[in-house]
Amino acid sequence: MEQHAIGKYRLISRIGQGAMGEVFKAHDPSLNRLVAVKTISSSLGTETELRRRFLREAQSAARLNHPNIITVYDFGEEEGRIFMAMELLEGSDLKDLIGSHALPDLERKLDVMEQICEGLAFAHSMDVVHRDLKPGNVHVQPSGQVKILDFGLARLGTSEMTRTGMVMGTPHYMSPEQVRGEKADARSDVFSLGSMFYELLAGRKAFDGDSMHTVLFQVLQEEPEPIRNWVDLPGILVEVLERALQKDPDARFHDASQMLAAVRAVRRALAEGRTEATLESELGPFSAPATGDTRVVGSVALQPQPGAVRPAPATLSAKAPTQQMDARRPRPRPPVAPPPSRAPLYVGGGLALVGLLLAGGFVALLTLRRPPPAPATEAPRPNNDLTRVLVASQVELARNKLDEKSYRAAATRAEQALRIDPKNDEARQVLAQAQDALQRLDAAAGETRAALAAADTGKAASGLWNVLSLDPRYEGIDAFVAPLNPVFRDRAAQAKQLMADARAAADRAKASGLPGFVSATSAGAEGDALVAKRQYAAAAARFLDARDEYERARRSVQH
Repeated sequence: MEQHAIGKYRLISRIGQGAMGEVFKAHDPSLNRLVAVKTISSSLGTETELRRRFLREAQSAARLNHPNIITVYDFGEEEGRIFMAMELLEGSDLKDLIGSHALPDLERKLDVMEQICEGLAFAHSMDVVHRDLKPGNVHVQPSGQVKILDFGLARLGTSEMTRTGMVMGTPHYMSPEQVRGEKADARSDVFSLGSMFYELLAGRKAFDGDSMHTVLFQVLQEEPEPIRNWVDLPGILVEVLERALQKDPDARFHDASQMLAAVRAVRRALAEGRTEATLESELGPFSAPATGDTRVVGSVALQPQPGAVRPAPATLSAKAPTQQMDARRPRPRPPVAPPPSRAPLYVGGGLALVGLLLAGGFVALLTLRRPPPAPATEAPRPNNDLTRVLVASQVELARNKLDEKSYRAAATRAEQALRIDPKNDEARQVLAQAQDALQRLDAAAGETRAALAAADTGKAASGLWNVLSLDPRYEGIDAFVAPLNPVFRDRAAQAKQLMADARAAADRAKASGLPGFVSATSAGAEGDALVAKRQYAAAAARFLDARDEYERARRSVQH
């Protein structure tokens, strides 16, 4: 650590580092206390406009004074290096606590959920939207007190600071509207809360997969696995999660204050032993938000507006108004069992932001909520690079399935791409090709069945050949194999020759080292074994399957 001080703070040790900068444990000599000092990387600091906006946003962050939001003490610049001083936190972030199962009982988890909702409800009442809520941005201290992190740095992602093509958030916890690159309001934070609470309660993510694209597609189009498949929960708590995770923002809690009321209703019902309680019985019927809401969301809303009167936080219904929050109200918390020993740290989600190529990783905060636009006559095209990449990925997977002659899978992938981008020509083309192949396959299978029923084995053999040419792995082949074996010997020999030709072409293309070539060779050997058993129809299927594998191996080398 070359630098020993920044501003009035003496740097003691580095406790975090990421794309945006570094976090240090430091000493404040004026008040004789330890603090966390976050510095912004020099590459960001060289951009004058970015620096000016970051200064404005960080100053606004210091105004979020709530027991469940990390406190920003100071902000400054020294020799071109921007820094922020904030409280130094002990304990662990929620991500580690979930992974180490340090919150074993439901009551502890509900307490964490309530505190998170309290802090976020205060932010929403100040018209501030976080936009990157995730377990790594929530810190739980040894006393059990919860702190939400990175409101200040979150604003760096917007206030017109968003780079072209960026989408703000972390994939597993993003709302569908964030994935689509749309402006997000408090309801987007509610969706992120739902994803985070699902993981806290179930021990697994609501949306997960082996690639970023898979996760984002799930966020857009699929429902999470019912949480009761993983953990036994009261019905009213399941209701809270389901409402928070609605794809339609209007169907969610309107903001964190409504979700806070719901979490408190859950705790109250469980404490009183009313296991049959529902959200409606506790809080009244849910109503959609009024249209025409034009509140400014973000730090600009913190600036005094002439004649402005701040509205009270929304409630679920007139039947049960949300409790008024006292921003400074302390309350005792049960201690949290820590995971394996950790040094004191400030867990800055800004240092752990997911840097998504073409997606960006900074968290957006400032948006302007306007009345919803009039219904469009045509579905809109994707309006950000991330969604376009997601569509392109689905189309590519669809093409791969089409090449593998997995026509139903290809059609499903193409349909998934078209649900995101209904005008995508490539997806339409793949879908049309897959549907055409399926129609021809069904027609050939139907002709084969009809010919067998009429005892016309010659016509049935021609029909089966057409089926196998279209898809050697056709699921209904077993119904045709036995009756057509006696007349399929020549067809098996023809299929073997086609396989040999395809293998020679793959050899010339130097594709013999590819896995597809190896699996084709194995399929060919299986075909020879079937011929030896006089199972000619099944052998023909294996030979044609091997031919297709050799051809795919050759194409992969040549392309």
